[in-house]
Amino acid sequence: MRQVSLGPLPPGAGTEQTLEWLVRAVREFENASTEDPIAVADSYGANATFTPTRQVNVTSPTAANLAAVLASFLADLRKRGVHKST
Repeated sequence: MRQVSLGPLPPGAGTEQTLEWLVRAVREFENASTEDPIAVADSYGANATFTPTRQVNVTSPTAANLAAVLASFLADLRKRGVHKST
């Protein structure tokens, strides 16, 4: 979470102004604690080459099939979509 700096509530603020200040403060806290999804996707990768696979073999799954599907999913996240190039 990044550091947050809130401006002071003006002296003598009325109820509506106080409420607006609180809403802005809560939004600032929410934005400060949100991680960038692109940075999260870019932090994953695979340590070997794999055959792109987007279908889990549900009837007889193997570790290799699940690993290939997961690696394909992570690669797609890094590319920002299935049909985009690297």
